[in-house]
Amino acid sequence: MPALPDDRAAIAAAASKVSALLAGTRARVALGAVLLAGTLVIFIVPSSDDEAARLTEGRLTPAAAAADRVPPAPGEPPSGCGLTKATLEALVPGADRSLEGCTWSSLDDREPGSRRSLRVTQDEGFPRGMPVSSTSDALYALSPDPPERLGGLGDDEALARYTVEGGEGVGEIVFSHRGSLVTVAYKGLDHRFADDSEPLAEKPARAGALRAAVEVARRLGTRASPGPAAPPAATPPVRSVPKPCDSVPRGTLDKVAKGAVRSRGQSTLLSTTFGAAVDSCVWTAGTPADLPEPETRRWRWLQVTIARVPDREPGGGTAAAARAYLFLHRTARGDFPMTAVREVRPFRALAGPGDQAFGGVWSQNDAHGRVVFRIRNVVAEVRYSGEDEPPGNALARDIPEDTALDGAYTVALAVAGGIR
Repeated sequence: MPALPDDRAAIAAAASKVSALLAGTRARVALGAVLLAGTLVIFIVPSSDDEAARLTEGRLTPAAAAADRVPPAPGEPPSGCGLTKATLEALVPGADRSLEGCTWSSLDDREPGSRRSLRVTQDEGFPRGMPVSSTSDALYALSPDPPERLGGLGDDEALARYTVEGGEGVGEIVFSHRGSLVTVAYKGLDHRFADDSEPLAEKPARAGALRAAVEVARRLGTRASPGPAAPPAATPPVRSVPKPCDSVPRGTLDKVAKGAVRSRGQSTLLSTTFGAAVDSCVWTAGTPADLPEPETRRWRWLQVTIARVPDREPGGGTAAAARAYLFLHRTARGDFPMTAVREVRPFRALAGPGDQAFGGVWSQNDAHGRVVFRIRNVVAEVRYSGEDEPPGNALARDIPEDTALDGAYTVALAVAGGIR
């Protein structure tokens, strides 16, 4: 290395000494020196691009909106619960509708000891639209015998069964409409002799339930011509699902939370879906505490949750995940104003990742981007948020909503790439 002129050598030597003094302090500075009128002047310039204070590196992928193809949630039951007076008179003669829901009960004056009842319910036992693991579970959970499958009734496959409960014969039909499950139950007792009665026989119980179910389906505007069911389409489940803590590549993580520490997370995603295996991971990043007072202190949080629904029958996992996603999509969109405030702002259906996706910004307590997507029998959720605290006593500010959503979307694309 050639020798430096005396003045340059002096500058270099002095700068080296100052650098040594600053070493280990991680100060956000740049160092320089000049020789003015024979006097060595060393200057320190604050650096706004110090790696230790940066929590994001790289460009985010903007969330790509798409047409929303999820139909609106069904409303309240139609007038008369969808049943005609003629059907009611034939099935429950002389009965008045109960004050609680769509229920009718009657005693047969011609045959003391005989009685009939008819009930129509929608997603009974759950908030309207709450997911069930599959249409089949509505009956499988209640009967050891597989129900009969019907086609042409409701939006997809319908189910029918006959059981004896509490001494009464019960015919039951379950069909789907816009993601909700409609159940029609027709039951009764038949007088035999003296004070003895027997359950309503299977044939009239099934026939009564089917007659009522066809009328309700027709009034709801869905298919109402029942017949033999075609073999179910068996969509194969995904073969490989990464653990959430292993689902985000380092390059992607650096874009949203560089240097983050990860830990196991908790989530209620798909908590009502039977058999779903749910796992979650959280990453936390913040401006190092030992830095001299920076311009702004920053924090970033990322959470990835993955829920996998197994097949109880061929294609059942995908059907269950699709139903669960439908509820999440509608809730976020604001279809259920009586159960929750609109969940995200602004809501948007997304062009991927996966088979279906939506996103937005949660705005109730803090602003964090949220993306939910489905790939066959897997539903995943990504949440991303952050705060920037200016120096002094200024209050921390949430990161911009577009940044929060684009960060979640960028991570979601990477997570989806690992689900095969």
